[in-house]
Amino acid sequence: MSKLVIFILFLLNVAFAKDTSVKGEGNFWAESGDSLSFIKQQLQHQGFKDVISKELTNMGFNSDEFWEKYEEKFKEDKLTAIKEALDKKFGIWMDPEAENAQELEPKKLNKDQQKDYDSKLRLQTLLAKRNFGNINRVIRSFSVKKISRSPQNPESRYISLEAKVDRVYLSKIYYEFMREQKTAMVSKLYLYTDFNLENTSWFDLGVKVKSDFSTAVDDSWKKWLEDNKIEGIQTIQILDSSDKKDMAKHFNMPYEKLTQEVQDKFKDALVLRVNLNIEKTAHQELFKEYAFDFKGDLVLLDLSTNKVLYKDSLEKQNKVYRDIPYEDLRNAVANFVYRIPLGKFTNMKKYVAKVSKVDSVQTVKIENFQNIDEVFSFIDLLKNKGIKLRIIPVLRAFSSNSAEVVVFYQGGNTTLEKFITGLKNFTGSQEFDFEFFPEQNYRVKLLRKKIKRAKANEEVTLRRRFMNEQMKR
Repeated sequence: MSKLVIFILFLLNVAFAKDTSVKGEGNFWAESGDSLSFIKQQLQHQGFKDVISKELTNMGFNSDEFWEKYEEKFKEDKLTAIKEALDKKFGIWMDPEAENAQELEPKKLNKDQQKDYDSKLRLQTLLAKRNFGNINRVIRSFSVKKISRSPQNPESRYISLEAKVDRVYLSKIYYEFMREQKTAMVSKLYLYTDFNLENTSWFDLGVKVKSDFSTAVDDSWKKWLEDNKIEGIQTIQILDSSDKKDMAKHFNMPYEKLTQEVQDKFKDALVLRVNLNIEKTAHQELFKEYAFDFKGDLVLLDLSTNKVLYKDSLEKQNKVYRDIPYEDLRNAVANFVYRIPLGKFTNMKKYVAKVSKVDSVQTVKIENFQNIDEVFSFIDLLKNKGIKLRIIPVLRAFSSNSAEVVVFYQGGNTTLEKFITGLKNFTGSQEFDFEFFPEQNYRVKLLRKKIKRAKANEEVTLRRRFMNEQMKR
């Protein structure tokens, strides 16, 4: 009986095991002067690359395209800087401010200098590449099985290892590098502000007309955004009343018309909306004392898709003004309000660089799901596998028997049809398969995985039998 128990435990461990090691191999061509620790680090890096490539393939990703983007980004961010630093160190280029510098040819290095230059370039490049993008952090643990050198070519080194990979972190890095080359340079940012008063009036703030206050704050925020450069943004414009009316119409436009009928002034544009509530909490006229609460939120939207790119709250802050003349209150409040969102503005900047350029839109109807989680699982499948098409899925409507997902993407209908059809190869980790009917207005019907559920039930039954046996003892 004990042998049977051990066997059952073994089966259960196999059935529910998720953490497996991946074998990897790597080669490195060493040169004279390379230390043993440096060679070992480079071999490990090559072995890790092989493991990562295999895991990306297992996860349904394109490993070749990932490494291509990785190399491109490395050249842009690191290699160019390394070369420029070495060029300066070796005096290859003169100071551009030197007299007649623009007319001079780059300095030619002699044989020994060129050898030294190439050696330093190789060493610094390999060291930088090993840590670039935190790529090695996806390796949770590893064990080296073998390190050897070729008898024919002693400089040729080989490594064999096994490693466990953090798939969540690997997915994050994959998407970061793949999306890096698929962003659109938006050119305009609209600033849309709204100030609301509670338990007070503009007169209480020392303001005769609301526009006197809002204009001063808006202009200050606009200047801050212009001074703190945002990648790709060429124009920052404060929305006037006419623009706000047009934008309200834009937000009410059906998704299907966004890529076709958007007004020219809203093309390749974002809008930063800042909402701020000002509430009077105390007022002592005799002592010239005023107290206000300030709170609100801000939202950054892409006007080509009406998608929220960044959202954050402006936490409540209380400000007390004591012994301040009424005529100075307006400027004091305006200065305080101006400073409230600046930290959020800084956080917002990085989201501008992640805007995806799309030129097509299609509604996909999902049916036969068991719960909202399955709908979001299918949406995640579209987003995670649709990097090449720059897919942006948005859940527009949901009911007990159907859901509508608006899909923004790059390419025509045929491209999207092939993509969704191909997703059937990547539902292995899902609780469902699906049928796709593009001729029926892009209808997707989710199907239960009967075989998978039967296997899961069998595993549960096996576990229950084992527990019953244990209890009888």
